Amino acid sequence: MNWLKKHWLVTILLVLPFIILAVVWNELPEEIPVHWNAKGEVDRYGSRYELLLLPCLSILTYLLVVYLPRLDPKKKVNQFKGVLEKIGLLMVAFMFLIFVMILMVTLGMDINVTAVVFTAVVMLFLVLGNYMGKFRPNYFVGIRTPWTLENEEVWVKTHRFSGALWVSASIGMLFYILLGQPFKTPGSTEFFVVFTTYVLLCSLVPLVYSYFVYKRLSEEQSENPTD
Repeated sequence: MNWLKKHWLVTILLVLPFIILAVVWNELPEEIPVHWNAKGEVDRYGSRYELLLLPCLSILTYLLVVYLPRLDPKKKVNQFKGVLEKIGLLMVAFMFLIFVMILMVTLGMDINVTAVVFTAVVMLFLVLGNYMGKFRPNYFVGIRTPWTLENEEVWVKTHRFSGALWVSASIGMLFYILLGQPFKTPGSTEFFVVFTTYVLLCSLVPLVYSYFVYKRLSEEQSENPTD
């Protein structure tokens, strides 16, 4: 009961898909769209039972997040356990959105699937970036390079920088998607190039940054050794 009080919102998001499916199950066709290409065209159909996969995956994801501190041999995850639970809720909400979108398309509603998915992904990066500075060294979440795991100061600097990068880049990407033509035609070459650049920027720049911060700190320590 205490668990339900503390995690009431995520409990609703985990249980609601099964309730919705129970209500509309007989209205669903035997085959449903389950995958779309970059142009928003359906390129794979599957059994309606595949709709159960996302809710089940959401449950597994949140259980992993909740019990992750118990798997950490050094118990570092306990230092930001509250943040981790919020990220777990965010992931569950993201998968719930995808579930609802697939269900709406299956029931014949006109949805710009590609635009919804890309916007949701950018929003996911945006919120994750907001929490990234609160991560502490661990083996499970965060930017885990040889340099961040070796030096806690490198970890902190890298995650603060990366959090600011993810937030600013995501805000810019949201304006590009929502105000520009790519929202109407997300499968265009221009949109693909811009979105790929955005993903590479958010993923590769922090790795390079962590190396240079580690190298700079190592040089400073070698020039000013302490007893």
